[in-house]
Amino acid sequence: MIDYKTEYKKTLEEYSEGEKRIKELEENDVIKEYLKLRENKRNLQLQLNLLREKVKKKEYAECNHIWIQVSDDGRGHEYCGCIKCGLDERVRHENNLCALSDEEILMKNFMRFNYYRKGYISNVSCNLQLAMAMYKKIKEKYPDIDDITALKYFEIALDNIRDIKVNSKRKRSRAIRLDLNPNFDNWGK
Repeated sequence: MIDYKTEYKKTLEEYSEGEKRIKELEENDVIKEYLKLRENKRNLQLQLNLLREKVKKKEYAECNHIWIQVSDDGRGHEYCGCIKCGLDERVRHENNLCALSDEEILMKNFMRFNYYRKGYISNVSCNLQLAMAMYKKIKEKYPDIDDITALKYFEIALDNIRDIKVNSKRKRSRAIRLDLNPNFDNWGK
């Protein structure tokens, strides 16, 4: 039979020794500095998260969106996404918050509490990641381009991507040039 009193007393002594040793170590200047730096890091991380959230909310609010169709749920409901800021309506209809990233939760909350459907609407259907990469390249080449012209350039470039048949090596090269994953393969409609 186990003697719980003896086991308890032994464990309590070990615990007390550990606490005593921790207090001794916390008096060491190097450890004091380490603990202070860890606390500062934790505070800065919280501050960065709050600031990132504010930056994204402002970006979504100030964006004069260029909307494209990013998916159809099969029941006739189309979801749109912005090729400029990445705002994606699909996240509004996702009920499982665990399935969403922090940024997607931020998007969901932004769309829930703000009017966001301003801007230009295109009838183009495209993968949002691809559309954003293409828009970014257009803006790099023509930094002062207006939204209407950028949308036209985007539509033309997308048609060319889809109409010109290329081999897998060329598709991989194209994905790399667009800063997409080299294995990206969602070029279709």
